[in-house]
Amino acid sequence: MPWLNKRWISFFIISAVVGVVFISLVGWGNNQEGNKVRNKFDSFGADSDLNPSYTSSQVLLTLVQANSFDPNGKAGPTFGAKLAFQPFSNLTSPIQIQATLLNPLNLTNAGLLPQTINVDAVGNPNTYPFDSYEAQIQIVASSNGTDIPLTVFVEGSLQGFIYTTDFNGSIDGSTDGSDVLITFEVRRNTTTRLFAAIIFLLMWFLSLSIFIAAMSVWFRGKNTELPLVAISTALLFALPNIRNSQPGVPSPVGTTEDMVGFFWNILLVAISAISLLIKWILQNKRPTPVLPTDQEKKPGQERVV
Repeated sequence: MPWLNKRWISFFIISAVVGVVFISLVGWGNNQEGNKVRNKFDSFGADSDLNPSYTSSQVLLTLVQANSFDPNGKAGPTFGAKLAFQPFSNLTSPIQIQATLLNPLNLTNAGLLPQTINVDAVGNPNTYPFDSYEAQIQIVASSNGTDIPLTVFVEGSLQGFIYTTDFNGSIDGSTDGSDVLITFEVRRNTTTRLFAAIIFLLMWFLSLSIFIAAMSVWFRGKNTELPLVAISTALLFALPNIRNSQPGVPSPVGTTEDMVGFFWNILLVAISAISLLIKWILQNKRPTPVLPTDQEKKPGQERVV
C-alpha cells in the first residue's frame, strides 16, 4: 500500500509501545494501591508495652477486617467488616462484647467465631467519582461488670476504594480502650477517578463528533449517506452503556457528572440523528413528474395506445 510508509509504521509502533506501557503502569499502580491498604495495620486501644498497668493477658485483641463496600445498595451505601477476637489464656469468666448491630457476644476459652457486620455509610453519591462516605463501628467489652481494655487492629482492602480510619475512645472520655469507636472514611481510588474522567471525555468526544458531522452535511450541502444515519442512531443507544461502564457508577442516573455530560451527550446525538434522517428523506424525495400541456404538444402528435 502506498500510504503504508516508514513514517506510518513508526507511528503505529510508538503508539503501541506507549499504550502498553501506560496500561501496565495503571494496572500496577492499582494493584499496589490495594496491597498498600491490605498490608497496613491501624491499631488503637490499650498497649501493654506502653502502659505497665496492663499485661498481655489483660488486653483483649480485636481484629476488624474491612472487606466490602457497596455505594449502590438498595437501602443506601453499606460498609461491611469481619470482627475476630483473641481470648485470654487464663480466662475464668466469659467476656461480654457489644458491637454495632450485633447482639451481645460471650467470649470464652472455647473462642468465638468471627462475626460479620454490615453498617450504613453516610455519603453523597451525587459527586461521583469524587464522592466520599463515612461508616462507624463501636466495640465495648466487659466481664462481670468490669471494663476490659481493648487493642483493636484494622486491616483489609476494598475493590476500587481506599479508606482511612479514625479511632476515638468512649463517650465518657475514658481512654482505657474498653470502648472503641472506629470511623471509616471511604473514597474512590485514583485509578477509578482517572477511568471515570476518561469515559466522561470520551462521551463528549463522540457526541460532538457526530453533531459536527451532521451540521457539516447541512451547511455544506452534502448528501446524507445511510451509514452515517445508522451510526448516529446506534450511538444514541450506546451512550447509556458507555456511561454505565464506569466503575461503581451510581445506578440511578442523575449525578452531577450526568448533568454536565451524559444528558447533553444524549441530546446532541439525538439532534444529530434526527437532522440526518430529515436530510436523507428530503434528498431522496421522489420528484413530481411534469406532463406536457396541450399547447406544448406538437401538431399531429397523438398519444399511441
